Amino acid sequence: MSGIITFLNLGFQADFFEQWLLEAFPKAWVVAFPIVFFLAPCVAKLTEFLMRE
Repeated sequence: MSGIITFLNLGFQADFFEQWLLEAFPKAWVVAFPIVFFLAPCVAKLTEFLMRE
């Protein structure tokens, strides 16, 4: 996802992969990992609750 957003913002430039891997990806990872880590159990419980028959 961060690669797509970087591409949309910058276009494909000579240093695209450098910009993505050294700037955009680490910033996105720092934000996304804690969100997934803390929300995944809640989402799993909600899914289990909604899928009960």
